[in-house]
Amino acid sequence: MKKFTQIFIALLIVTLYSGYLMAQTQDASPFTPTTKAIVEPTDAVWDVLFSFPTANSGEQGIESDGSFLYTSKWGAASNAYFNKYSTAGVKLDSFSITGVTSGIRDLAWGGGFMWGGKNATGIYKMDWTAHTLVSTVTAGIAAVRNLAYDPTANAGAGGLWAGGWTDLNLLTLTGALVQTVTPATGLAGMYGTAYDGITPGGPYLWIFNQTGAAGTAQTMEQFKISTTSLTGVSHNISDVPGFDPAAGIAGGCASNIGIVAGKLVLIGNIQQTPCLVFGYELALANNVNGHQTIENIVKVYPNPANEMINIKSGIYVIDRVSVTNNIGQLVYEAGSNGTNNVQINSSNWVEGIYFVSVQTVEGAKTYKIAVK
Repeated sequence: MKKFTQIFIALLIVTLYSGYLMAQTQDASPFTPTTKAIVEPTDAVWDVLFSFPTANSGEQGIESDGSFLYTSKWGAASNAYFNKYSTAGVKLDSFSITGVTSGIRDLAWGGGFMWGGKNATGIYKMDWTAHTLVSTVTAGIAAVRNLAYDPTANAGAGGLWAGGWTDLNLLTLTGALVQTVTPATGLAGMYGTAYDGITPGGPYLWIFNQTGAAGTAQTMEQFKISTTSLTGVSHNISDVPGFDPAAGIAGGCASNIGIVAGKLVLIGNIQQTPCLVFGYELALANNVNGHQTIENIVKVYPNPANEMINIKSGIYVIDRVSVTNNIGQLVYEAGSNGTNNVQINSSNWVEGIYFVSVQTVEGAKTYKIAVK
């Protein structure tokens, strides 16, 4: 009888452990992701537009290309990878990039590339379409933890705001130090930053700040670029659905026009188990603060086209162009390599209707064009 009891207990332990392993393999989440964007009753600042858990913990980098959301794994080199999500929290892809061998804390999208701060002097410059490393930019600062792309910096050539826990600096796209914020912001836990050129009174940076360890307030802080100072506008992110007040701390940060139509969205990633991605409404993405709608920025011509389709942006760099045919098949996709003009050879395309999607810092727009 004693032997039977021992065998029964052993079998029970094996069964329970097997269930545990299966749960780990399935990446079971303690939170239920939203199946669609939350419909807010007003167009108000700090309306939560979406909220969902990531597939794993440790995915605290966050960015959007205007169509999808991307996280970066911060851990050891063997764990360096990226995940692609919809705003409903559906994981669509997972990939690594050869040469990206250390964990990225914060991501930035702009100038046709994805940029990643590796918590050292280097910044990864990545071709997001080909999933390749273009170069590793040597930054003129000690460490890059927070990172944001500023399309208006350096006389319109573009630049990167970057820094560590307590410092904030403006760099050229080749890493040269242009400006250090002096005196410092006074924040001690700056993890992610995001550019905001839409909110009246700006342009601004938003800083996702750890005011302390888990259990303390985790906040979004508004920083005015022209005065290099905090404005006093601060928002506690504890209102995000799924936030764990006992464990959640600030992670990566991004902003985008296009991920939610007609809105400037402030995107954040809360470090908990698993991480929690969210999007706040900041402003309507119309012609405010000197910014124009993408319809007024980008021209696609001629229509109908024959041998060549021209895409011209009078103000901002074209980040990405993709073309699908009338049954949804992708026939062309490429980054612009930092230019304002793109030409597509359509001479071998079948006659018919095509849809040209153009992404700039002001958002994404799809144009219907005929090829004859």
